[in-house]
Parts: sequence; structure tokens; C-alpha cells
Amino acid sequence: MAQLRQTSQHPLHPRPCRSGLTPVSITDSALAELTPTAAAWFFSAPVSGTYDPSLLARALEATLSIYPQLSGKLSLSPNESKAYPPHTQRYGRVWVRWGAYTPGLLLTQAAYDGPLHPTLPTLASVMPDTRSLVRLRPCALGPARPGPATVAQITTFACGGVALALAVQHALLDAHALAYVLRDWGAIHASMVCGAPPPEITRSYAPMDLDALANPDSPHAGLEALSATVPQLRLDFWAYDPASAADQGPGWFTRPRAPPPEVDGADEAAGRPRGPRAPFETWDPAAPVGQAVLDLSAADVARLAAPGASALDSVLGAVWAAVVRARPTAPHQTVWMHGCVGLRGRLGLPDDFQGAPLINVSAGLAASDLLAERGVGARTVRASINTVTKESAEAVLHHMAHALDPAREWNVFVGSQNILSTSWLGIGAYEVDFGFGTPERMLPYLPPVDGIVVVAEAKVANRQHGARGGVSLLLILREDVLARVLADPQLVGEK
Repeated sequence: MAQLRQTSQHPLHPRPCRSGLTPVSITDSALAELTPTAAAWFFSAPVSGTYDPSLLARALEATLSIYPQLSGKLSLSPNESKAYPPHTQRYGRVWVRWGAYTPGLLLTQAAYDGPLHPTLPTLASVMPDTRSLVRLRPCALGPARPGPATVAQITTFACGGVALALAVQHALLDAHALAYVLRDWGAIHASMVCGAPPPEITRSYAPMDLDALANPDSPHAGLEALSATVPQLRLDFWAYDPASAADQGPGWFTRPRAPPPEVDGADEAAGRPRGPRAPFETWDPAAPVGQAVLDLSAADVARLAAPGASALDSVLGAVWAAVVRARPTAPHQTVWMHGCVGLRGRLGLPDDFQGAPLINVSAGLAASDLLAERGVGARTVRASINTVTKESAEAVLHHMAHALDPAREWNVFVGSQNILSTSWLGIGAYEVDFGFGTPERMLPYLPPVDGIVVVAEAKVANRQHGARGGVSLLLILREDVLARVLADPQLVGEK
């Protein structure tokens, strides 16, 4: 049996050394407790030439000169924060420092003594160990701990193929920004392969450009009211009963458990308002969870099309209905599809804006209503997304900026009544080229948590076509539910 062996592990730092310190954006701070942004790109053996792991590592090191924050140290508000706007100094805001005496990017190199293609789409073995990433807050797994904000792994295969994987703390980037990093890494490596001068690439890192749109330092009742028109779940992780087993959740699920001492007084002064508690009783984290990749062709997407909805909405609506059919759900039960809405275009930010400028919106329906009519799920998803305008997005940012703790409110949940969906469409995942051609496959990496759906680009589709050109779905669901979803003829078609 083929085996994987680690050949080296060491940190990388940008050269020459550059120093910097900045708070991350409002949305970045809120995402810091979520799973890292991570994916792997698989490349077949070149027709001419070879993938040299040492050259790939050198190119990655050079890429850090464009993205020095990826090598930096994350922390909660440091002493130097007094020089920055007041909203960046509130409890729980995340900062990043890069330069000397920072962790760097932790690179693992590994070799697999088997071929690449039978490995696809196996993912876990080629991913770096995300457990080594920095932990900003304590949880049942242990206390807060230092560590790198980015880990990477280069895995070579006996056939000459290679897998390149990155996992980055979510406070530093989203999938859109991750694809920029991979494309730039590829461009630098391609120039090294052919002995050409390195490409001139500049990416600014300006998280405060996002915050400036939020009126972050002056409370505004009108903006708060406008933010409430965006359909968000807004679960309150301070609204819990510490004596109840139903309120505990899994140990690795990092979250606030009560108002921290630093903000307890302010919370009391505000009358200790509480939002809805997290429904942990609807999520069984001990249940076996499976993952599967479901490729839908352009013809499949056309078959799922719903009147009055986009191709992506139609896919999400069809998946939502298939999952609800596969779960034991009472007809009257409200079921949720939570989505991520990117803010770059809506707020006029540049396409290469670094960070994670996104918010979540929620679409909810009674199970019977969702399943009663084809397309109702897609149109409900679209209606929720349409609430996010430039003005309402800025209002949501204002609401987030004035939170006592950016990790207190969660706008998504998982488990038997929820689906968390995220779109990786339009990021140019298959435009990555390290000098020997584009990848065979890109696979997002998320933890085995029941109720996650990722809609990614299909290799054969031009990213300008969006979902219409076909999609690759990553489904992470309870094993019994996943099996039923993959056999659902309304989703996958008649076989």
C-alpha cells in the first residue's frame, strides 16, 4: 500500500523582512473563531519538466513578500492599538503583526509513493495540520495558544504530480483572496521555472478601508434599524444555561460562554439583552459525518433551473430540498439555508481586496413549504441575498462594529435543521498555473460538521459563466443523510 511520509517542516518568512501592524477588518474579527479558509490544488505530472519541491518552496517564500500578513502573528488588541480608531480597541478585536519575531508560514513537505489520480479526491492526507494554527481564545480542547496564522503543505507523488495546500486563519482571508494567493504563487514559480524575471505583483492590505464604510465609532440608531432588515440568524452565545447539557456543544467549538470580565460591566449597563440561544439540541456532533464531491454538469444545472432565480440559487435550492428530504424533518419545522454574501462588489472594494469581506444571510421556510413547489427554495435564497445592498451592508457592518464582542453573535448554525452554504464560484480556482498547466482538481477543505455545502467551480467551466457552466459540490452531512442525498433523483437526475 502506498504511504505518505513527511520530508521536512519549517517556517517561511518574507524576504526582505518587512514590518507592519494593523487591526483586521470588522468582518475579519467576527470570522476569527470559524474554521480556517483552506483548500488543495492537485496538478498532474508535467509533460515536460518536473515539479521541484524546493523551487515551489522558494516561490512560496517570494509570494509572502506580496502577502506579509500571512506570515504574521495574530492577537487580540495589543498595547499599540491606542494609535488606531476606537472601534479597533474594543474587546475581542483581532490584530496582525508581521516582521521580525513572528511565527512565519509553517510549511510541511511530504512525499506519497503512489500515483496522483487514484488519490483524487482524497484530501485530508495532503492538507497541512490545521491544529497547529493559532488559537485566539480558549475552548475545551485547551487554552488560547500561539501559532502560525498560515500553514501550507507541498505533497509530491510518485507519478510526478503534486498537491499544493494552504490553510489560513479566516481572519486573514476568504476563498476569493486565497485564490489570488495561489495564482500569484503560481506566476512566481512559473517565472522561476523558465528563468524569467519575477512578475511585478502588488496587493495592498488595507482592512481599514472596509471599516471606514461602517461609521464604526459613533452609534447610529437608524443604521441599527436598517441592519435588522437583513435576514440573519443572530444567535447569542451568551444566552445559554451552563448547567444544561443541551447548551454545551462539542468541546472544539470555540465560543464565548459568558460576558468576559472586560465587557461584563458594559453588558450589564445595556440591560443584558439576550438574543436567541444556539439550538445545540438540534445538532449531534457525535453522529458519523461523511464528505462527498458531487459534480453537476452545465446540463444538470439547466435541469435544476428555477424560474425567477439564478443558476447558483437554483442549485442551492435543489440541494436544500434534497437535504430536507433526506433528513427526518417534521412538515411544520422551519429549516434554514445560510449563505455567505461577498461585499467586494457591493461596497466598491477592489477585486483583490485582502481579507474576508463577507456577511451571512439566512433563508428559512417550513419544510412542507420548501418541498411543496419546485423552485421555492431558490427564490427564497435569492430574496434573502437581495436584501444586501450597499446601504444595508454598511448598516450590518455598523452593527458588527459596535458589538461588545465580535464573536458573541453567530449568524449561522449547523445540524439537523440548518445548512451552511458558501460559494467558491468566480474565484478563478482553475486559472492557477505553476508553469506546467492548470490543476486537475481544486478541493475546499472544511471540518466534518453536519450541514455544510460548498459550491465550487467546475474545471470545464469558465468562471465568467458562474454556476451555468457546471459546479462541483462539496457535501458534508451525516453519513445516512449524505447517502440519501447522493441517491436523490431530483438532485442528481435519473440514472
